[in-house]
Amino acid sequence: MVKLSILFLYYRLFSVYDSSRKLVYGGIFLCTLITIPYVGVAIARIVVCSGFKIVLEHLTFCYTKPVNTTIVTFGVFNTISDFYILAIPLNRVLKLHVTRKARLGLLAVFLVAFASV
Repeated sequence: MVKLSILFLYYRLFSVYDSSRKLVYGGIFLCTLITIPYVGVAIARIVVCSGFKIVLEHLTFCYTKPVNTTIVTFGVFNTISDFYILAIPLNRVLKLHVTRKARLGLLAVFLVAFASV
């Protein structure tokens, strides 16, 4: 939901630019494409790996490599979508009609966000 709220903010800010609007639509599609299967996997794992069933039957599914592989896969896709979302406003910041110092300051703010990912 946080990614979608950032994308909707970008949409409000950059909707007059056709290229930025298309990038925002692509980001919304990408986040939706990643989130829906992840929620399905999380629900399936909760159903299978919770309660007394796991204690009584010693299900190894909850502790084996396929579960970890799915988590790593979704983690990689989420990281890629984070970088994509952070890169959308950089083109618009570079094209601002402000002083070079102000432009570099704005770029520094976005690059700090890149470093925190």
